[in-house]
Amino acid sequence: MSFTVQGNAGVAFASVSDGSNTITADVNGNFTFPSESGSTTFTPSLTNYTFTPGSIAKNVTANLAGVNFTAATSSTAWSQADSRANPNSTLDVQATQQYVVTPTDSRVSGPPQDCRTAGAPVDSRANGGPVNSRTSQV
Repeated sequence: MSFTVQGNAGVAFASVSDGSNTITADVNGNFTFPSESGSTTFTPSLTNYTFTPGSIAKNVTANLAGVNFTAATSSTAWSQADSRANPNSTLDVQATQQYVVTPTDSRVSGPPQDCRTAGAPVDSRANGGPVNSRTSQV
């Protein structure tokens, strides 16, 4: 005989397994599981989250509600999926950006330590003043 088991995973988009099948909770963490009669253990999972309790064992003999879990973040490694899973949470993020500048002026040739120019002189001054056309050997 088939029954339904309803509950809340504690966080949106968590996976809930009965050992044979896995479903995904909705945006509110709610899930409805089709279940056969008998002893079943339900276990939630989602990257960077821990769940309390870790699993719930039930003897399913009728439709069952209230199979609820509490979720907590288990890591500071947040991803887009994590923020989508808990859109009302606040998260302080410090971002560092690093820039690597690579000259692309085709008038400069040779490896980086070679300062000789090929072709027209290159003006590297920010003010755009006159260009010194003399080159020196390195």
